Amino acid sequence: MANKDMRDWVPKIEKVGDMVALDFKSQFATNNVAKMRMFDPIGEYGEDTVDEVDRQLIEQSENLLRRRLLELPNGTLRARQYRPWVMPGKEMGDK
Repeated sequence: MANKDMRDWVPKIEKVGDMVALDFKSQFATNNVAKMRMFDPIGEYGEDTVDEVDRQLIEQSENLLRRRLLELPNGTLRARQYRPWVMPGKEMGDK
């Protein structure tokens, strides 16, 4: 879905659509700035170096997460999450 499509669609589906639309707008702006700033280290260090650092960071993050997961006790883990507009026993759109 294109950014414009998303901006047009959100206010129609959400009670606080204008606020959600502003959230999306700020997220798009943030992503655009981050995209532009990715070129700074590439220009300074080169694409291969930046790619290698990215790969190492992803690998390091995965290893840390796997080690942390091993610390969890054996058993069954469950989680439940309720969205405010869809409570148990109600359908989407029910009031």
